[in-house]
Amino acid sequence: MATVRQIQNVANLISSIQVLDGKESVFPTWRSRLDDVLGFQNTLDIVKGTLTCPKEASKTESSHTWSVEYTKGYSPSEITTDWDALSDLACYTIRLTLLNPLAQRYRKVKPASRLYSTIVNVYEKNTRARRMRLQEAFWNARHNPNEVIALWIGQI
Repeated sequence: MATVRQIQNVANLISSIQVLDGKESVFPTWRSRLDDVLGFQNTLDIVKGTLTCPKEASKTESSHTWSVEYTKGYSPSEITTDWDALSDLACYTIRLTLLNPLAQRYRKVKPASRLYSTIVNVYEKNTRARRMRLQEAFWNARHNPNEVIALWIGQI
């Protein structure tokens, strides 16, 4: 039996997130607070990409056996449309925390995991922390002499 998700109303928490206005100084607090709100909303695993969209049920499986708890919340592992609704809800929540020009820029980006990773990649691309992580990954990478050097470099 699949787990049922209870969706929490986070409307009053959205105002506690500092609006992402395109400045790098706002990004760390924005990301931290947004992760907290999405976790409370119970959509963080969709946004992070750890819960992927379930595959459509084949046409041969015509019987829809929903769990008894289905009416209490969303069950993304059973129904693809519920996963889409949760992803859309997360997208709306993320866009509500963006300054209007940024929200307009990302308004058609879906699913929520792509929207979140696109925004994070823009802000992490040139940060000092990212450069340090890349440098650490470079120096800690181990090359297998049996592999092509290009594959080893591609890991980093």
